Amino acid sequence: MTTFLGPGVLKVEFLELITADYGWTAILSGFGILADDFPEQKLKFWDLKGAKERGYIVFKEGIHVPFSPFLGVIGVAPAEDGEFGMVPPLETGGNIDTRHITVGSVLYLPVKVPGALLSCGDGHAAQGDGEVCGTAVETPMKARVRVSVEKGKGKRWVKSPYIITAPSAARPEMNVGDGREFVYLGIDEDIREATRKAVRGAVGWLVEEKGLEREEAYMLASVAGSLKMCEVVDMPNYAIGFAVPLGIFVEEGGGLCE
Repeated sequence: MTTFLGPGVLKVEFLELITADYGWTAILSGFGILADDFPEQKLKFWDLKGAKERGYIVFKEGIHVPFSPFLGVIGVAPAEDGEFGMVPPLETGGNIDTRHITVGSVLYLPVKVPGALLSCGDGHAAQGDGEVCGTAVETPMKARVRVSVEKGKGKRWVKSPYIITAPSAARPEMNVGDGREFVYLGIDEDIREATRKAVRGAVGWLVEEKGLEREEAYMLASVAGSLKMCEVVDMPNYAIGFAVPLGIFVEEGGGLCE
């Protein structure tokens, strides 16, 4: 571990991420953006063998999800003393569950304590922006990263983590079919309720138009769909979108098909 005195910025380059041959996704009681809609628990296992070579994993027949591994938890120690829960992210990182931190990306973390005390874990094989059901495709993971320290006046603006993403050509989730998406808008003066409406609408579409069970639809939304903040200035209402890439469906002729 790199050690130093005083604050600065820790640069973490992601060189290699290797998943296990299996993963899982779950609906957990009391967890997820639609926790009240889905009180019952449900568990799904994934076969990840050969996923790196294919570029996708199979949700079920006819539905392929981009294989895009990343670490859900990565961060350095906060400045404050005390005990901290593992679920909420902090300004020094932690459980940030950000799918854009793939191989080839660079994460910058504001350092608050000597030595930084970097830690990481929570391997994911795939996830959408939002991780809306509460879990991604969870999997054990081996990671190889390069860590360095950046100090000086030029980094004083860094108060929270930021990312330089990998090129889009290296990210399967950015190249799904022809790029078309189904986007459902949730409108409400409460941003969390607008988010719920957007996710609820997308789940309904997956059930009615794609023939999934409700729990299947919710889990697929979590691992392949993404929230989009479409509008935040036309008060009092927010417009939140939830997008599902059409290319994950074989019937749509998606780029994930063999």
